Amino acid sequence: MDSPITSVESFRFLGTTITQDLKWEPTISSLIKKAQQRMYFLRQLRKAKLPAQMLVQFYTAIIESILTSSSSGRKVRKEPDSSASSHKPPTDGDAPERAGQAPELEDSFFNCDSASLSSFSLDTPSLPRKPRSQEDTDSLVSNCTLVPEAIYLPPAGHRLVSHSEWDSLHAQLSDLQAEVTRLESEKENLERDLDTQTNQTHKQMSALQTQVETSESLLQDLHKSFSQSQSAVQSRLVELSLSQRKVQVKLSRLKGGEVEEGPVEASALVTTLQGAHCEERLRIEIVNLKEQLDAQTEENEVLEVQFSSLKTETERIQAQKEQFQDELLLCRTELEALRVALSHVQGSNKSLASDKATLQQQCLDLRSQVISLRSQVDTSQTVQRDFVQLSQALQVKLELIRQAKSLEQVREIMEDSVSEDLERVEKAL
Repeated sequence: MDSPITSVESFRFLGTTITQDLKWEPTISSLIKKAQQRMYFLRQLRKAKLPAQMLVQFYTAIIESILTSSSSGRKVRKEPDSSASSHKPPTDGDAPERAGQAPELEDSFFNCDSASLSSFSLDTPSLPRKPRSQEDTDSLVSNCTLVPEAIYLPPAGHRLVSHSEWDSLHAQLSDLQAEVTRLESEKENLERDLDTQTNQTHKQMSALQTQVETSESLLQDLHKSFSQSQSAVQSRLVELSLSQRKVQVKLSRLKGGEVEEGPVEASALVTTLQGAHCEERLRIEIVNLKEQLDAQTEENEVLEVQFSSLKTETERIQAQKEQFQDELLLCRTELEALRVALSHVQGSNKSLASDKATLQQQCLDLRSQVISLRSQVDTSQTVQRDFVQLSQALQVKLELIRQAKSLEQVREIMEDSVSEDLERVEKAL
């Protein structure tokens, strides 16, 4: 017979570190391997939520097969030991009994599916074992080490968002929204001011344009009246100079002619008086025309002064218009810059909103995963608890079977254990 297997090993199952001192014969180690498969099917059946009657039958088959196989293997293993300790050779009646148990033991080993002993917890009461050297442990560790089921592994590159990062993102989003609101209010105020200034500028420009047109029309009228009066004065002066020459010619003729008779002298005197009178009238008219010319000259000077002042005012208004146009251009440039900034802020706001929606969806996914993990952990803990209770009961029954002295006691223990296990399973269901 091969040497017994001793294992002291720490291994993990669902986050729990379990340390056990195991000492098994080769037949028991093969039984453990089969038990792992059976308990795997047991967990699958429990997850499938099958009817209670089927689970009771399955539990009964597990308990009977494990107890039968374990008791048979223990009996076969202990008979040489008991014979050696009592120094009594085996009787002939025991030989056929052992021969009948050998194929039964072999069949029970191959028909047992089994569970893993890796679900033992640290507080599980174990039977007293004799400490052995830690040799040949790799095979049992490789057989008893389980990979936890239903453990969530996040995908590569996946990052969970902490509460502080979530709060900071919310704070940044609120700050950006406040900044967007402030920029929108500033943009509205600037647009309102720009519209007001534009309307005022248009009104002032229309008023100044009207004044300029009125001044230009007045100036043209003055130029026309001045040219007309000047041409009238010149024509009048020409006429006066011609009449003066005629009067002088007539006077020279009167002075150089012979003395005629009295009627002729009287007519010459009348002509002289008329000439003097005409000369005096012409002088008065010349003086009046000079006064009119001076008055028109003064009016022209006043109009020129007004024209120069209007021209200065027009230049000032033109400069003010250019200044307003420059300010309008600056306002439009600032408005375009604000629009660009607003578009950037809106884009960042949209990206933050999409990031927020993504984070919320990830949060919902994580919550659903946490809920599913909790349900899976609860299910695994329930299965682990049931299996721990079952393994404890099996250890106690195996120890009782090992200490039994006859096959009848073993059968009684098995029947009692089966009835107790059935009651326990029915209560659990």
